Amino acid sequence: MLTSFLAAETAHGSVASSPLTAAIVVPFVGALAVALVPRARAELHRLVALVFSAATAAITVWVLAAFEGTARFDRGVVDGAVNGVAALVRRSGSGLRHLQSGYVRSYALGVAVGVVALLAYFLSRVAL
Repeated sequence: MLTSFLAAETAHGSVASSPLTAAIVVPFVGALAVALVPRARAELHRLVALVFSAATAAITVWVLAAFEGTARFDRGVVDGAVNGVAALVRRSGSGLRHLQSGYVRSYALGVAVGVVALLAYFLSRVAL
């Protein structure tokens, strides 16, 4: 009776189709089978081993699919964002490199222009 029930349930896909269902139903059915039919232990042990193997296979496939999805997300989104930021910094550095001449007088001129600009800004904000 139990064998035909498991065969019918497995044929319809309701036991092994969901890893959560398999993780809940399989141990219960195995314990029930061992408790109800003590004479046919060898056959029952084979049946329980078969059911546990099917459940393990279903859960393994689900876990591997989840890990593969996580790896795809990491390669596409996380690595893409990190590589994009690196490329932006590289391009910005290449563009700003031309502003460096190595002459102290040009840097002093830049500081002087900045001081004059800040002074003009603050004087324009203060009511005279």
